[in-house]
Amino acid sequence: DANCSVTLASDSSGTATFSPASPLTIAYGSSSASFTYTDTKAGNPTITAASSPLTSATQVETVYTGTTSASQSALTASPTSVTADGSTTSTIMVTLEDAYGNPVAGNAVSLTMTSGTGTPTITTIAGTTDANGHGSWTVKSTTAGVAVFTALDSSDNITVTQTATVTFVHCAAG
Repeated sequence: DANCSVTLASDSSGTATFSPASPLTIAYGSSSASFTYTDTKAGNPTITAASSPLTSATQVETVYTGTTSASQSALTASPTSVTADGSTTSTIMVTLEDAYGNPVAGNAVSLTMTSGTGTPTITTIAGTTDANGHGSWTVKSTTAGVAVFTALDSSDNITVTQTATVTFVHCAAG
């Protein structure tokens, strides 16, 4: 003749939230309670509901990645300085992440030069982000100068805030 208290837990490595907060109270005579689960980590966490002396119940949920965050995502160049000989390349890589740092996979990405000198050749290595949220290109130029590149996630129509800069230098004759 008493209410039942049920403790909810998640094995997620993110920030898991139950609403209403755990423990839940199931009124005497009722056989269930409803709650909402939110999580910052994409994946398949196991939710456990426990109430002594009853056997615990578990359920696997799917938490999906959110849309790309322009400020959370990154764009890097390596190396940042290459010879302007038309064949030496720098690799530019974008890492798309959602607002919680989860990689955004399967999105179409493109790279453009937004400022600088010359017209560097941009060659796509991976125009769709992989499981780690990575897309990549190589760039090369015959014109010396500084070039600034920007990445666009065309799937979510988001321009990555961070830019990548490559300096193309003339090689001194030896």
